[in-house]
Amino acid sequence: YLRAAEMVLDEAIVSGPREPRTRRFTPRDLRGHNGNDALATMSSNGEMTLTVPVQFPGEYVLRVRAYGDQAGDERVRMAVRLDGRDLEEVEVRRGKNDPKFYEVRTAIEPGEHHVGIAFLNDFYEEQEVEVPRGNGRVRKEKRIRDRNLQVTAVEVVGPHSEGTPPLTEVHRRIFFRGHDGTDDPGAAREIIGRFAGRAFRRPVTPGELDRLVGLYREARDDGDNFEASVRHALTAVLVSPAFLFRGELQPDPDNPLEVRPVDEYALASRLSYFLWSTMPDDVLMDLAARGRLRRNLGAQVARMLRDPRSRALTENFAGQWLQLRKLEILAPDQAKFPDFDAELAASMRRETEQLFEAILFEDRR
Repeated sequence: YLRAAEMVLDEAIVSGPREPRTRRFTPRDLRGHNGNDALATMSSNGEMTLTVPVQFPGEYVLRVRAYGDQAGDERVRMAVRLDGRDLEEVEVRRGKNDPKFYEVRTAIEPGEHHVGIAFLNDFYEEQEVEVPRGNGRVRKEKRIRDRNLQVTAVEVVGPHSEGTPPLTEVHRRIFFRGHDGTDDPGAAREIIGRFAGRAFRRPVTPGELDRLVGLYREARDDGDNFEASVRHALTAVLVSPAFLFRGELQPDPDNPLEVRPVDEYALASRLSYFLWSTMPDDVLMDLAARGRLRRNLGAQVARMLRDPRSRALTENFAGQWLQLRKLEILAPDQAKFPDFDAELAASMRRETEQLFEAILFEDRR
């Protein structure tokens, strides 16, 4: 959870030059080879390819871990390509027991790119040789010399940039409060408080906010800038049980005789996750803050059912209730039902979902 939170905030928040990130790909991710999930093999001249999405512009390092099955008078030659363009041709001198990373540095713009790894100098030869057997006799054997390229991993590292990238839209929404970049505990408290309140789906308690601001303070004392210090606190928000679980604060949780209606914020969460399978929107949160959600419950249910997000009610509630998800793993006897396939299973599920939606959205009784 901590690693996921850090990765999300690294993408969302700009706090200075972006730290290069290493993305590692295995032979399973490569297309066009005749190896397996552990080893990508090129046994004849050709190219294996990898699709890599790039979000930020900058210089990237393409790293190919490879070795060669050496044969003939030359070493294995390999070309590293980007979008069909040769970046560099290298001689792969290492053998099976000593693979090596070969690196190429290049500028890449945002978008989807294709990394190619080409084998350039295939060699194959069969020979008959005479092997002595003793007593002056010999045995003829066939020996094969075969040059191949073997790739065990590909890494894309970057972007490498000394400049600060442009602010993302998410960054602007998080840092809604203006600040001059210096230590500003007031601005930090507002930013962290609003983020945590949205994540927790309820107002943050003073004690919770004090602890989160304390993390901001620690990062500032360690020399981090304003954005990086706020990010430190927001990381704690994203690994908090209050975010990860839909728990509800109880005034007397250890009293088995205490029965209370759920509060407005808990009602907003229950309603939203039931109908939309996601967190409450601003309308629900505003009504909950003003204590008016319960009295407007019918109108809000109608509004939410008109929203495209209510499709989640069909997929999740009907999917569990009518056990439609089992169609994904159903395997009828092919001899008795030869026409059953994945397309028919999907159609069966969608037909049932559409019936459920017609009864629900047309208010059939």
